[in-house]
Amino acid sequence: MQGWQRCRWMRIHRLCLLALALVTAVSLPSAAADCTANASPTSDCTNLSLAQQYINANVGAAVTVKSRTTNVPAVQVTADQASFTNSGTLLGDSVGAQGLNIGSTASAITVGTVANSGTIQGYSDSVGILVKSGATVTTMTNSGVVAGGASNAGIKNLGSTITTLTNNASGTISSSSQAGLYNATDTTTPGTIGTVNNYGTISGATYGINNAAANGVLSTIGTVNNFGTISGTTAGIGNGGAIDTINNAQGGASGLTYKGTLPTNYNIKIISTSSYGKLSYLDASTTSSTNFGIYTGSSVKVGTYSSVLSGLSASNISALTGTYQTYAWYLNNRTGNIWDLIIGTSTEDTQTSLSTAAYALSSVLAIKSAAVINGLQYDCAIAPAQNACVSVSGRHAQAIGRNASDNGGAFVIAVRLSDSVRLGLNSDQSFGGRIGDGSLRLTGNDSLVGAFIDWKPQRSGGGFAVKLSAGYEKSPLSITRAVTGYSEPGSGSTDLKTRGLQLTARYAADFGGWLQLTPYAGVRQLRQTVDAYQESAAGSVSAPLSYSALAATSKVGLAGLEMDLALDDMVHLVASGGIESNLYDSDVYYIASGVTGLTPIQLSTSSTRRRANASLGFYVLLSPDSRLSLTGIYREEAWDGLRTARLLATYTAGF
Repeated sequence: MQGWQRCRWMRIHRLCLLALALVTAVSLPSAAADCTANASPTSDCTNLSLAQQYINANVGAAVTVKSRTTNVPAVQVTADQASFTNSGTLLGDSVGAQGLNIGSTASAITVGTVANSGTIQGYSDSVGILVKSGATVTTMTNSGVVAGGASNAGIKNLGSTITTLTNNASGTISSSSQAGLYNATDTTTPGTIGTVNNYGTISGATYGINNAAANGVLSTIGTVNNFGTISGTTAGIGNGGAIDTINNAQGGASGLTYKGTLPTNYNIKIISTSSYGKLSYLDASTTSSTNFGIYTGSSVKVGTYSSVLSGLSASNISALTGTYQTYAWYLNNRTGNIWDLIIGTSTEDTQTSLSTAAYALSSVLAIKSAAVINGLQYDCAIAPAQNACVSVSGRHAQAIGRNASDNGGAFVIAVRLSDSVRLGLNSDQSFGGRIGDGSLRLTGNDSLVGAFIDWKPQRSGGGFAVKLSAGYEKSPLSITRAVTGYSEPGSGSTDLKTRGLQLTARYAADFGGWLQLTPYAGVRQLRQTVDAYQESAAGSVSAPLSYSALAATSKVGLAGLEMDLALDDMVHLVASGGIESNLYDSDVYYIASGVTGLTPIQLSTSSTRRRANASLGFYVLLSPDSRLSLTGIYREEAWDGLRTARLLATYTAGF
């Protein structure tokens, strides 16, 4: 090549190199510089080292600190500090780099407070925050995000001490491959955490919290206060070390899941009847046990809290009973290895005791409805020549097939207002009764009063007649619930009121004076009410129940035939048979409150719309003006298919 050509080529080459340098300078960003050591960074930088004591560095919200060197964390603390605060981003951006590394191989260090409201992220093979053996963090608080890389924990406490670790409601501690929080032994030095307060989320691919052991050395956690969510694919908490106390409010479908050695103490936190802690144990082979209790400050109500423990046998629970405030509590093994917490009284058992009380109540409703219905039949036979009569009766009533009875007496007076009209008044006094096992008592001093008016065109003989009758009875009741399982013997008093109104038409056909047949038909309305009442508080009753008032109304059509057969001049056989048919029945519910979860109980009425009644008896004419009778009455009642029987002895005298 000639000289001038060589010179020309060299000038072109130098110009190209200069142009390339200019383009590179314009198009490529400059790399962040290393952070100034032992100072709070004010802009993005790499590899912050805090090797001098009490720098108390603060990474601001707009600052990102990265690692740029293998195995060197974004921020490394190797000297005592009163505090370290991060509001920005600490990013392990190279192999083996943590977001934050606390500890020194040269000497033990103490950091008073570590507070994070930003993001601390480890590289794919490293942790978000590593507290190394020999280091102590007095208080670690997270309100932001702490995350491990793809194959490591969010926070790893390796043979070191964290006195209090608090994850606030906005805080997240997580790992996509290991534990969110890993408390680990470093060869022979255990990891120690005094208290974990979780109000936010701690999650991991294995465990939310893994309290591990190595070489026979157990890492320890004093107390876990879980008022947020701790979750993991394997379990929320895995414990190969030692945990003294877990206070847990995490509930929901499965609550807090757990594997490994049980904590020494496990306390459920109750926020409300629908929000309370649940522990699901996933390791059936354990022989460890725990002391179950209720967390101080819980808001409790009497009732049943379902499935508070699962996966445990009785041998895993040190005590199945205890007290909280003024309440007794019980753990009830509802089924399999599922345990319900019963405070004060069991909802299920209380519901059963209420069913028993409702059954007894339906018996007394039947007896008292029968009393008023029979009272509507009360009359005083007046001979054609007489203008007035009185009768007195004694009676016994019984619900057939049930231990339910009532005793009393009746008085009837009737006067003739005209040849065709009679007016009568009656009173039936109950002397008390007993229902079932005595849990429901008729307390006596209840009386039935009634009146009737009878119209019959002719003074003597058979023929057509119409009768309108009314009755009212007020029955004081004392009700004590029978104890079933973990229910209580609550007792209270109320009044049962029964009102009846009946209109009948009849036609008496006389056959030669020795036989009289009287067909009849009519309608009747019956209304029964039980007043609302409250059980009395007593030493054995921690949750007295309140009962709503109930009312039952029925309307029936009725028809039948009465017979009077003269056996001789003094003795007459009397009998009757009839059918009642429902025209209307109201739904009636026995409703109690005071224990969470109680449901109304329907007091069943008869599923048979038509019900029979019959009577059989005799009377003896003692004189033309007096008689003595004995009558048995059978009725099928509307209440729960009940049947009642009544025996009535009556003396009648005319004037």
